[in-house]
Amino acid sequence: MFKKVDFLTFNNTGLNNLSLSLTFVEITAKLINCKAVFFLYFLDDKPVLKLSSFERDGKLILPNIYPFYSGFWLDNSLSYLKQNEVLDNTLLELKKTYKSIKLMLPVEVKDIRCFIWNDFDVTVRYTYLKKLDALKFKKDMVRNHKIALDRLNFTLKEMHGFDLYWDFHKCLLSDIGFSIKIIGNLRSWIIELMEKRIIKFFCVFDEGDNYMGSTFLVLDQFKKTGNSLLEHTVDNNLKSKSNAFLKISMHYWLKENKYEYFDYLGANTRKVAENKVRSEPELQNYYIVDYKYNQFTIIRNRLHKIKRFIRNYFK
Repeated sequence: MFKKVDFLTFNNTGLNNLSLSLTFVEITAKLINCKAVFFLYFLDDKPVLKLSSFERDGKLILPNIYPFYSGFWLDNSLSYLKQNEVLDNTLLELKKTYKSIKLMLPVEVKDIRCFIWNDFDVTVRYTYLKKLDALKFKKDMVRNHKIALDRLNFTLKEMHGFDLYWDFHKCLLSDIGFSIKIIGNLRSWIIELMEKRIIKFFCVFDEGDNYMGSTFLVLDQFKKTGNSLLEHTVDNNLKSKSNAFLKISMHYWLKENKYEYFDYLGANTRKVAENKVRSEPELQNYYIVDYKYNQFTIIRNRLHKIKRFIRNYFK
């Protein structure tokens, strides 16, 4: 049985990832002018699917102020057929209420055929994920980290504010096409989540206490995963040392603080992918699924399905 619930009911079932938590969802909903909504699917009084999202004007919205996964969980102990049944019923019910539905599915969701069968458009995206039990990096990265640590006396510091360094990140975001409004909303989002200790900000300084780089981490304690939200290093002759020191230090900080995975949150452009791969992570795909009610599109998709069935049947 699928139903929309209040957060107290939702919370009583336990939380499986950060995007399902009330603090995260309410802070985000406020900044994008949406209502936080929560859904559960029960089998034999046991929750087997959980969904949190953002509702506005008859739509379920995917926030555009940050690159982070939607609140979605499906019990993977269910059989393939039962998972399909649960997801199919969920999508059918959502489509009765919402004329547009957009989700960024977590990396663990690999089978998205049910979304396709329910007239969702699917876009594949990529990220890097690194398990933190055995940390290995490219040799030149290790060498640069050692030079930064032993010869240049670089240090990593957790900061409780970022105003002095925000312009560096703002310029990077502007260069890749983020609008002033979205950048402003992102800054407000970071401030509120830092107050809740969900986001942490770290800076690298040289021996003379000069700024060399910084990063924002989103901490998902439910999945034991650190997520790299934004990263910047000063463009000078020590950039490779700063970059290596910042990246490797963050891996060890996460490991020391009992996190099990580091998600780099994106590997979709060549430059970013080639930079991040030096940490020897594992490439993972994830999906953005998007449904818009359009009678013509639905009829066309169903005709395509019928044609494929006929072709396969008479092979």
